[in-house]
Amino acid sequence: MKSVKTTFYLLSILITIMTVSCVKEKSEPKINCSLLLAAFQENDNMRIKSEIDAYLSDLIPEPSSSEIEGHKENTIHLVSELNKCPDIEAELICYACLYSYPSQSVILVSFNRNGKKIVELMNIKNSEKMEFVGIHVY
Repeated sequence: MKSVKTTFYLLSILITIMTVSCVKEKSEPKINCSLLLAAFQENDNMRIKSEIDAYLSDLIPEPSSSEIEGHKENTIHLVSELNKCPDIEAELICYACLYSYPSQSVILVSFNRNGKKIVELMNIKNSEKMEFVGIHVY
């Protein structure tokens, strides 16, 4: 009987430890949020491009029969990464919807500039290597 109680006790401790260790913490953004926010606020396309392209440089396309460009998940990850920045909001407007060659995706980005909410559209090229194309007023 004592063996059963000991086993039960050890098992419950093990389950507790495993449960606590599986709790995910909110991950830190891989984008330098303060530099990117400053670039947005100053309308500095070169710095925006530098920050966005640095994040995109490691993303590999995964084409399929239904998604030729292979960057849909990467685009979703970019939006998620932008939303980790406390003063930037991002929303995917459309994926591969600009029929250029290669196609481009559009992401709505909003932030504050001098106390006023600014909303702009960011274009991302869906080539072999994704890259920032530009940003313009919504």
